[in-house]
Amino acid sequence: MVYIMDIEKHKIQLTLDEMNEMFRHAIEPRNRMEYYKYIKASDVNYFLQFSADEIESNKVPASVAGCTGIVKLFCKLARGYKLDCSVVCMARYDSWKNSKNGISGVISGHQVISVNIDGKDYVFDPVHSKLAFIDCDLKPGSFCDVMDKGNLNYMVTAVIPRDKIESINCYGRLHNLYASGNINNPNFTIKPRLFNRAIKRIYGTHQIKQLYLCDKNRTDFC
Repeated sequence: MVYIMDIEKHKIQLTLDEMNEMFRHAIEPRNRMEYYKYIKASDVNYFLQFSADEIESNKVPASVAGCTGIVKLFCKLARGYKLDCSVVCMARYDSWKNSKNGISGVISGHQVISVNIDGKDYVFDPVHSKLAFIDCDLKPGSFCDVMDKGNLNYMVTAVIPRDKIESINCYGRLHNLYASGNINNPNFTIKPRLFNRAIKRIYGTHQIKQLYLCDKNRTDFC
């Protein structure tokens, strides 16, 4: 088991290294809004519409691709190392609760990677260049300390097979995963345990209609 774990950890790190080398050669600017101006994009969904191939070929910066783009690219590169990986979608709980209670229309969240090694799932955040496993139960409704700050403030909402991750191409679909665990279901079907935290962040709703529009050129997804 130790031998298998060492090999798989090495393969994960090689994948992270390959991905980060690509991001080191990304084009400027690396601020998302400045990048939008640079490529003359007006759709706030634009960064979610990137496929892994497009992130690689267009040299999209990691800060523009975001966590969704990063997990897409990781999953693509992981095939070359024969890693058995999935994408774990997590909603920030205070944001999830605000939206559920009608206070805000937007749910923020984060995507990480789960790799199955010898029958056991190991979770890590590919945003970081060095591999560090996260103590996380993949059962929807479980809470995780994704940022490693001692706060269980992210809730698992869905685990997506790597061959399905490209279908997350607009905020509407990502929001559905945060709200219900189902990419086509906008309802709040996950019943989390009580988790009393002060609401720290409230999102505006002026861009919600635009956020929910999928790429018209990708009708197979929307």
